[in-house]
Amino acid sequence: MTEAHKRWHQLVGQWRSSGETAREFARRRGVNASTLSHWAWRVEHGSRGKATLARVPTMIEVHARPVADDRFEIELCGRRVRVPPSFDAEALRRLLAALEEAP
Repeated sequence: MTEAHKRWHQLVGQWRSSGETAREFARRRGVNASTLSHWAWRVEHGSRGKATLARVPTMIEVHARPVADDRFEIELCGRRVRVPPSFDAEALRRLLAALEEAP
């Protein structure tokens, strides 16, 4: 966890136990209320296994090999996806995004 993450995690905890609104707490602490709310969301959802910036892959490796029925095979994050030649590009994008987010 970076120093920024630690700092915001601590501030979010203090805010939640203060009983103040985000705007009141942020003003008193000299931080932006929207930024505080954003970090609160990240702190609360990050602990439930949602994707965080640190888990986004910096490189995706694709291995091509001949397949008898003209389908694509994609290996991503240790998972293999077989894609037929008549695939829906938008559906494939959503599937790949979901695989990238999976633990």
